[in-house]
Amino acid sequence: IIGRFRRTDLEDTTMDDFFEFFPEKWIKHFDKKRFLLTMMNESRIQFVPLEDFRKFRSRNLGWAAFEQIEETPEKVFEEIDAHRLRRTKTLTGNYVNFHSVFGVANPCENWVFDLWGVNEEKLESKDQRERESFDPNYPTIHSSVYDNKDNLPPDYMPNMEKKYGGRNSKKGKMYMLGLWGSAAGYVYNWNDDIVNDVDEWPPLEWKTIIGFDDGWGFNGVVSMSFVALEPLEYGRTRFHCYDELYLVDPDVESTAEVIDNTLQFHAIKRAEKSRVNPPEYITISMVPCDPSMKAAGQKIRKEGDKQSRIRIYNEMLQERGVRFPFVPSNNNISIGTDRVGFLLNNGLVRFNPRCVHHRKSMKGYVWDEDNPSEPKKHQDDHPCDGFRYAIMRVGQKYLIPKENQKETILERITRKRNSHITKELGVMI
Repeated sequence: IIGRFRRTDLEDTTMDDFFEFFPEKWIKHFDKKRFLLTMMNESRIQFVPLEDFRKFRSRNLGWAAFEQIEETPEKVFEEIDAHRLRRTKTLTGNYVNFHSVFGVANPCENWVFDLWGVNEEKLESKDQRERESFDPNYPTIHSSVYDNKDNLPPDYMPNMEKKYGGRNSKKGKMYMLGLWGSAAGYVYNWNDDIVNDVDEWPPLEWKTIIGFDDGWGFNGVVSMSFVALEPLEYGRTRFHCYDELYLVDPDVESTAEVIDNTLQFHAIKRAEKSRVNPPEYITISMVPCDPSMKAAGQKIRKEGDKQSRIRIYNEMLQERGVRFPFVPSNNNISIGTDRVGFLLNNGLVRFNPRCVHHRKSMKGYVWDEDNPSEPKKHQDDHPCDGFRYAIMRVGQKYLIPKENQKETILERITRKRNSHITKELGVMI
């Protein structure tokens, strides 16, 4: 079958394009009522609108093609891909040894990207575990509009370049070069160059903060960003996100255990970098977290009053001897994303390949199309939130020696005022 979601699009576009290029000498018969094409070798292709899902529950297919597959609901694809590709013999009696579902899509961010786009990212990942999880049964072929220029009007390409700001713009890469992208605006201008080629462990001397996003509840996600602060000159700090935790639907006790084990592991790896004996734990300067964790959350035991999430975690971690200094962070989306974006654009952030969820989350983080001032709802933004909490608690002069700090305007005014007062007192004396 060759299918498209809406019947009108199937008739007016897909079928017209097909018969324009399909050799007429290969056609034996075309049943216009059933949209059924029979070829000279007895092979059959049927053109089908995919709006009525029930029509496919009795089909035995050898292959299926989807035009504009991003318009098709995922359940239709799953029904055909998982249950309908079961024809064992051709009409001439030959054995069918290959079955396939393929489709043509515009750049999108729905289930099509989740299946093919995410799989392609695994192939290009710097993390070996991700590369090994690539599924060759779901390959992607990128088709540039420039490959089809001979079949387009002379002014088509110049008009597209003008409309999208050239082939190297965000939309130019999507609609002219056939690269994955989003119709919604990305929050961050992500560049894979900020990801290290291999995992690099920071020395123990660098201070450590942990951004903490607590999405507790059913299927909630607890995300942690382990960030080491590298002091630079001119009042700057480079943020090294060297590891992550991404726990789905965990209880507090198991989360505390994972934190305990992770910090001990970090102590060993970072001590190797500093060439010293490892301490029992690395020293955590602070744990910036979602400010809502201050509110009363749940009972940690049957008796007693409800406690805040911060207090619940602290009790569990203190029982293990782990110092975990929670500090509520600033949850202002606009200010936080601006600050993180500035750091990304100026090379002040590095990620280890092992931070898989952070890289995926920040790379695909998009604004809501209907409300561009707010991130899109129901996207996996937990690592984005946790990292933003960490950044918002660190001033850019953090860890810079006093003698190397640039004097602020307020400090300069205060110094001059104090100097003037001192001179006046000296005259009076």
